[in-house]
Amino acid sequence: MSAIISAFEAKNRLGQILDRVESGEEITITRHGEPVAILIPLAIRKVDKVLNALQTFKEIRAELKKRNTNLSRLEVRKLINKGRR
Repeated sequence: MSAIISAFEAKNRLGQILDRVESGEEITITRHGEPVAILIPLAIRKVDKVLNALQTFKEIRAELKKRNTNLSRLEVRKLINKGRR
């Protein structure tokens, strides 16, 4: 579920909004009718980090298969850092 609220409403009802986000709702905050932020449950952010790490791992494996050799530590570090962005 997703909701759109104004910055003014967010300021005045922050506690209630945080309760909604905590229960799983995503809320877009607007200023002058334009979206400026999205509040999402922390659990979703954690899932995104895991998915990014898995994608990086897949890229490392694909690179190893392509080269049919081992990556240097520096190359592995570069791929890991890429996945952290």
